[in-house]
Amino acid sequence: MDDFFQQPSTRPGLRLHKLELFNWGTFDSSHGRVFTVRPDGRTTLLVGQNGAGKSTLADALLTLLVRSSTRNYNVAAGAGKVGQKRNRTERTYVRGAYDHGGDGGSTALRFLRQGAGLYTAILASFCNEDMEGADFTLAQILYLTGDEKVMKVYAFASGEKSIAEDLGGFTSFERLRQQVEQRGFQATTTFSQYERWFFKAAGLRPKAMDVFNQTVAVKDIESLNVFIRQHMLEKRSWKEKIERVLAHFTQLSEAHRVLVQAREQLKLLEPIVRAAKAYEAVSGELKRLRAVKAAVHPWFSLRKVALLEPLIAENEGHLETENARKGELERQIAGREETIRQLHNEIDRAGGPRLQQLPGLIEAAEARAAEKRGRA
Repeated sequence: MDDFFQQPSTRPGLRLHKLELFNWGTFDSSHGRVFTVRPDGRTTLLVGQNGAGKSTLADALLTLLVRSSTRNYNVAAGAGKVGQKRNRTERTYVRGAYDHGGDGGSTALRFLRQGAGLYTAILASFCNEDMEGADFTLAQILYLTGDEKVMKVYAFASGEKSIAEDLGGFTSFERLRQQVEQRGFQATTTFSQYERWFFKAAGLRPKAMDVFNQTVAVKDIESLNVFIRQHMLEKRSWKEKIERVLAHFTQLSEAHRVLVQAREQLKLLEPIVRAAKAYEAVSGELKRLRAVKAAVHPWFSLRKVALLEPLIAENEGHLETENARKGELERQIAGREETIRQLHNEIDRAGGPRLQQLPGLIEAAEARAAEKRGRA
């Protein structure tokens, strides 16, 4: 394939910086070679003879950017015709298929790569010179299972990566996604997750990839109007769309009416809401005061106990002192009673009956004396 022409210009926006291929189609890397195209964000023209690999490069870019269910392989080579597209599949690209003339001018597929343990890697780096840190890399690793089924791991990374340094040397496909993640990529086995990473980094919408898929590497544009109608505009039932718009408008009108009604209902409910809030406040205060009232008696009881405990302790001390004095007085009284008893005994022994009569005799003598004084 001949070299490509690059035209220097201002390069605003996100642009392709480089495209790398490893064992993709006729770009055979059996000896470890990585094929690289470096547009460096410039408008690039690929020139080469038929079969040189121009469409293969375009299909590699399609593989990286467009989901397989809508991808149009080999459009640049006129593969839109029946029978010309069947030889271009992910499996034939992984095997390295190429046409070989057979008997009678027929063509038969032959493959550059056979056997197990082979894998294909496609990598593209994009840059935006107007935004620092906006560069990113997309990559896909494809390999065949024992039943010739193509398995893929999709990878995304910030900044510029390369196949030789970051995706080379795989010898086992077990836990391939984890191996790719260990090399600094985000990896997944589903295109939808990979596509979300790409759309978020590039700021694209799905429609952009649909247009890209329809227009990439088209070989001949006979009529611009026909080309736009066939490749850039989708056929739609506008009547059905208008009916949907009208139905949507009716739904919006009904929704607006309901919202206005709800707003008016809210205005009517505002006094009730204010009264409810006031009621909640009064109820809360009432509950608090009832709790305070219920706590008053125990609180005063505790205060009374706290005040009386020192007096009780002091009076208990006095009581102990008085009890001690009482015991001492009781012992003294007992001693005096014993003394009186002894005196009574002594009196009885020393003429006790006569002494007992003396008070009566004294009273009789005093009575006679009083009578004599009266007569006198």
